[in-house]
Amino acid sequence: MLKDELLLCGTKSGRDLDKFAVCGFAAIPGRKVSAPIIDRCDLHYECKIIARTEQARADFGSEEVLAKYYKDGDHHLIVFGEILTAYTG
Repeated sequence: MLKDELLLCGTKSGRDLDKFAVCGFAAIPGRKVSAPIIDRCDLHYECKIIARTEQARADFGSEEVLAKYYKDGDHHLIVFGEILTAYTG
């Protein structure tokens, strides 16, 4: 089970941490795209980016939310993609 690894990867930034090294993952080539897949996963999705946009400050609706969760002004990047393939193994 990858519960601890998924928790870490879902809550920590890759900017400050090598998630592959910390979690003991190995990158192996994907089938359709140049980005690697993770060797220990049971299911893989390979996607291409269709569009991306940064979340606007006005979208947060509350200065309180911004002050509490986005002190550094590091808002979310929203990415839209198309799944090219999905497979197990």
